Amino acid sequence: MENTKPIHCTYKPYDDNIHEFIIHESSRLAVDQMVEYISEVMEKTSDDEAPLYLIDNSQVAAVPLKYLAQRIREVNHNRPRERKPGHIAILYEGIIGDVANILLRSAMINKFRFFAPAKRDEAIEWLKNS
Repeated sequence: MENTKPIHCTYKPYDDNIHEFIIHESSRLAVDQMVEYISEVMEKTSDDEAPLYLIDNSQVAAVPLKYLAQRIREVNHNRPRERKPGHIAILYEGIIGDVANILLRSAMINKFRFFAPAKRDEAIEWLKNS
């Protein structure tokens, strides 16, 4: 049977525990589809392994960040406490990524980081060294 489900987000797993999500539209549907993929990754990941997520948001103007944060919190809330949390690198166009990095550093949050799309390789290195 042919899959006719619309694709709002594409998932690409890599051998080095990096899971890439490419957002194709700025919508809650895209966020929901990505969170479904993340939930599947978490189910398959052992408790002592921290998944590494690369979210490519460079093809769209912006995803609803507040909604994305809400959905990530929901997924993390269901995560067993002993499970290692993952790290997230977000490829994001515009100044919002720079501002977010400043706020994250000032809050001493080192699980998320924003990168310009041209710095994709740097984002992957950051994930690998997390």
